[in-house]
Amino acid sequence: MAANGSVAPPAFLARTLCLFFILLFASEAIVTSLRGPYPGVGSIYACFYIHLWLSIYDGGFGSRRKILWIALIIGWVGAMAAGFLSYVMPWGQAQMWSAAVFLNLADGLPGGRDWGPKAWEAFGAFSNTAFGQGFLVALSCLPVALLVFDIAVMHGHTAARQEDVAGSGRILRRLSPYVAIAIGVASAMLHQPVAPDDTLAGLQTIMPQWYMLPFYAVLRAVPDKFGGVIAMSAVMIVPILLPWLASARYRLRPLRGWFQLGCLAIALGWFGLGWLGAQPPEADVIGRSQALTIWYFAFFLLVLPFFAAWARWRGKAEATAIAGAFD
Repeated sequence: MAANGSVAPPAFLARTLCLFFILLFASEAIVTSLRGPYPGVGSIYACFYIHLWLSIYDGGFGSRRKILWIALIIGWVGAMAAGFLSYVMPWGQAQMWSAAVFLNLADGLPGGRDWGPKAWEAFGAFSNTAFGQGFLVALSCLPVALLVFDIAVMHGHTAARQEDVAGSGRILRRLSPYVAIAIGVASAMLHQPVAPDDTLAGLQTIMPQWYMLPFYAVLRAVPDKFGGVIAMSAVMIVPILLPWLASARYRLRPLRGWFQLGCLAIALGWFGLGWLGAQPPEADVIGRSQALTIWYFAFFLLVLPFFAAWARWRGKAEATAIAGAFD
């Protein structure tokens, strides 16, 4: 422990990396029990979802973490968009679609018809080189690196600030890895492998991966296809507002109990969207997906601002009471 009360850098970095990899391996056990074809990718998404929920509950966003959080959400939106496009179209079609989008954008710029095709051809040649492939691999790992850095900054900010919030934040951070391990081990032990039949194999070929199922449920919840794409994109982007919506003050009494209930409800709602995304698109499934989609947006755009107003009102009331005690 450093003299100013913050965690020394080597120990802090080691603790952060241990937390990340513990969550990663625990998530790996969960995803393996779900028999996903790409369990490593699913584990990274599981870590991101866990970190997003912990960030909502912790509410600690310093000035440096705000910038990192925006970069993290943008990176993960890109990763999710790429994953969704790889699901809806084969890689060759996705590459052709990307080329068409780039060339259409270039046409709107001065001289774009001349330099646009040349630039795309140069990019294709660059991506086929060893350096280009390494660059693309590094670019694909950027969201994971941003996730690790944000975990580090989150714990550093929490350790450095004064613990005027009752030790629930510390307890949660200490218990979360063990809870994740317990869930992962229990899922692996309870899972009974079943030989897939032709029906299950056919179903798996048309179903998105489990970590895309909540977005798939949101996409189907809107009758209009373009509106569904807009809603699904908004679900990915709306957490970018979290630094201006979340606060550690929500864990102070009398807000704490209600805020914990809201955090539990948003987690259950996300699990519910994932479950509904795996169900056939029947009327009751669509209706429940619409209700949970509305709740997801209401949590970020109504519930968190309500807690912010409540916390400000409590702060003013306490300041008035303290000032009155000295009159």
